[in-house]
Amino acid sequence: MGLSILDYLTRERLRLKELTKVIRSGDFPVEQLQVTRKIKKGEKALLVLGNK
Repeated sequence: MGLSILDYLTRERLRLKELTKVIRSGDFPVEQLQVTRKIKKGEKALLVLGNK
């Protein structure tokens, strides 16, 4: 039997909460961290991330 949408969302929320704790603690390997988002239609420039 599959998960209900409520069970799925609850599980994902807990997983994200745990991941956030690991990142904030400094124990997450930064080289494995990726920030992604969809590019909107007509978008001409991407947000610059990192050190300037």
